Amino acid sequence: MLKNHPHNSFQVDRLTKHIPMQMSGGKLMTCSRFHWCSVILVMGMVNGCSVNTDSPEVTLEKANIMSDRGRYNDAVLLYTKAAAGFPNRGDIYYRRGICYENLELLPRALEDYSRCLELQPSHLDSLNNRGVVLAKLERYEEASEAFAGLIRQQPDNVLALRNRGLCQHDLGNFDEALADYTAAVTLAPHDAENWFQRGNVYLQQGRLVEAEADYTRAIEINATHAKAWMNRGVGRYNAGERELAMQHLEHARELDGNIIIPGIDWVEIVPTAAVVTAVPVIDDSIFNWETCTALARSTLSDRGYEVLSVVKDYPALRCSKLLAKKDGRNVAVFIGCETANLESVTLAAMNRTADADVQRVLLIVRHNASIDAAYSVSRFIEGWEAETEKVRPLIITTDLPPGPPSPAP
Repeated sequence: MLKNHPHNSFQVDRLTKHIPMQMSGGKLMTCSRFHWCSVILVMGMVNGCSVNTDSPEVTLEKANIMSDRGRYNDAVLLYTKAAAGFPNRGDIYYRRGICYENLELLPRALEDYSRCLELQPSHLDSLNNRGVVLAKLERYEEASEAFAGLIRQQPDNVLALRNRGLCQHDLGNFDEALADYTAAVTLAPHDAENWFQRGNVYLQQGRLVEAEADYTRAIEINATHAKAWMNRGVGRYNAGERELAMQHLEHARELDGNIIIPGIDWVEIVPTAAVVTAVPVIDDSIFNWETCTALARSTLSDRGYEVLSVVKDYPALRCSKLLAKKDGRNVAVFIGCETANLESVTLAAMNRTADADVQRVLLIVRHNASIDAAYSVSRFIEGWEAETEKVRPLIITTDLPPGPPSPAP
């Protein structure tokens, strides 16, 4: 069964990832593991030649110009100087936070948006952006709370409803996600993204008829919505309509060259080799992903780890990523399945920002259907370092590290 692509079809919870950015009505829309939408305010030049060039006002003006030109490092320095002259102006921290976000310095952006809200609790753009950054850091519960605060103040804020729906989707709270997307659809029925996102939840639930209807409506609104074509193809594939499904998938790839089509060119670069390796397909009739993950969780518990949440789960690809804790420290756990006669394994890829400062554990479960004990842990590596510079940002196929001999059949 093909894996559906929650949030963005070119993201698969998420097959492959594309990060477009577009200006719309003064709002900078930043799309990552899903459409997280940040708001940017671009200030024009302030007239007043008589103002001293060393004054905070002029420094702030220069900072706005640097930010507008995309010179974010220069803008950060100037905003910092301006903040010293205007210590109680939250909007300065908001603007500097935007620069940090564009520089992918997400923890600093989070600090600035939070500082802005301390000084100006009604600054709704900062509240939205704070939620966006929390989501990018995969802190979905906190992000959902931030968007909920925005919705309480603006119940008809479609963007906030959709963003909260994305968080609820990632947390596995499908009913809550559907409620948010349905509210968004009601408020903005001509926005294709609302229908697309709700369709993603239906697809992950296996409600193929509802998913088909929502993707079709998204395509009716926007015929070039590549992600909707992609996921409608996935739904058709899962419904057994293989030929029609592949037509949709091919059309999606024509619309967006970043889309990778399972069954057509589903390949990934192996970091430690100069060859391209196909993602292994495991026969569903002899493999049980739930048994595999249950063994992984049991192994983690036996070794003193507390599993906090599932960050990514790709049953069709036999890999997942968990957030766990041990000795008070967060740990990212990457689970993969090793099969006989294969020297590589598929894994959920790292989030370079969220995983930068956490310990990583590699846990590989071996599957051998020819013996009674079909599942066993073959690798458990604490402090695992992955080579990521050559791989796609959402899944990777990597060489198996050295391990014990495989059990004899």
